[in-house]
Amino acid sequence: MMSELFDEQKARQQYDLSQRNQYFSQGILQGMEKGMEKGMAKGKAQNSLEIAGKLLRLGILTRQEIADTTGLPLEKINQLAASADPSSV
Repeated sequence: MMSELFDEQKARQQYDLSQRNQYFSQGILQGMEKGMEKGMAKGKAQNSLEIAGKLLRLGILTRQEIADTTGLPLEKINQLAASADPSSV
């Protein structure tokens, strides 16, 4: 009788530990996914800024056209143009 009670307690403890490990693993995976998403978005934004800078230096498109092409707001293009070397824009 005593060993059955002990076995039941041990089984519960193992189950609880298993559940905690599962939740922990899920949390890690969710955190990694969110981190990847943020990193991808940051990389995409950086790429858009680089393209916008190159287009500004070429001087072929208007700022509005650059904003439309890159998906960046016009205000960001204006900031980028203002911070660029005046001789290169």
